[in-house]
Amino acid sequence: MVILVDLVDFIDWSGVECLNQSTSHSLANALKQEWDYIYDQKNLHDKEKVYLKGKDKIVPPFRFGVEDVATKMWFHKLAYPGQCLTNSHLDIIFYYLRKKGKYAKEPKVKFTTTDCLFFKTIHALYEKFIAQKKNLSLITAQHAIADYIRGRKMLCGSPWHLCDHVFFIIHMETESHWILGRLNIEERRVYMYNSLSTAMKDSAAIKACQPFAVLLPHFFALFDEFKKENKPICLDPFEVVKVDGLPQQTSNDCGCFVASFAEYFIDMKPIPPIFDVEKHRDRLAVLFYKYARMKEVEFIDSEDEAPPKGPKKNLS
Repeated sequence: MVILVDLVDFIDWSGVECLNQSTSHSLANALKQEWDYIYDQKNLHDKEKVYLKGKDKIVPPFRFGVEDVATKMWFHKLAYPGQCLTNSHLDIIFYYLRKKGKYAKEPKVKFTTTDCLFFKTIHALYEKFIAQKKNLSLITAQHAIADYIRGRKMLCGSPWHLCDHVFFIIHMETESHWILGRLNIEERRVYMYNSLSTAMKDSAAIKACQPFAVLLPHFFALFDEFKKENKPICLDPFEVVKVDGLPQQTSNDCGCFVASFAEYFIDMKPIPPIFDVEKHRDRLAVLFYKYARMKEVEFIDSEDEAPPKGPKKNLS
């Protein structure tokens, strides 16, 4: 399966970008000796404490832009099927997806993403909004959500009025399940991607999308930039649409499915009804390790990706 862009062709720091190539046999062979480092010193008799005491550390930590990774366990959870991905995994993956869209020579889709904190922030605001009988005074240009929309809140963020699509990482806490949301700004629809589709799960997933559907139209109305870009402005909630025909997980692999669904759309490729999660996990883990080691050995770091600064009143 093809999930991410070519490692050799994509450049962001006058060198090589992370999420860029399939895990070919040649790549796997070249990395085998170094990759064994991640598998070294494992505790084969304890599934919970995978590594022997003191053998889990990565020193110095690997730097991945939005977060440092200091343990081998991070790679273990990414590589092995059935392991739940964490906020850290998805924030790092979606950071590099943003870089792919922002720096690709010929980007196919104009998009940006949010992070895991955005989901928590908008859900907290929505709960307050409902508790206060839909108090519109809570929606202001000074709120953190507005900073995300300006492209200021995250590394490598883009202003939403310059994008056609925005991807949301959504965690259904009561279900311990990740889903993907994709806002099509022109259509005013939030598309919901769920790799564990049942009537009950889909109902909960659609409910988890409601804060985006209800609150974002009001935030968009605060920005003249959307009008200047001829983006539709209406205070009615966005429609939430379930995407059908998706491959389904058989274990705790929802985080990998979320990353896959986003990448297939970004590459304008159809999502196959079935794909090999194990190969996808292997590929992600090896490429992230390869990229981190390369940056370490070559003493190369990414360019400054700090969100743009400036007076908010000029952008709201």
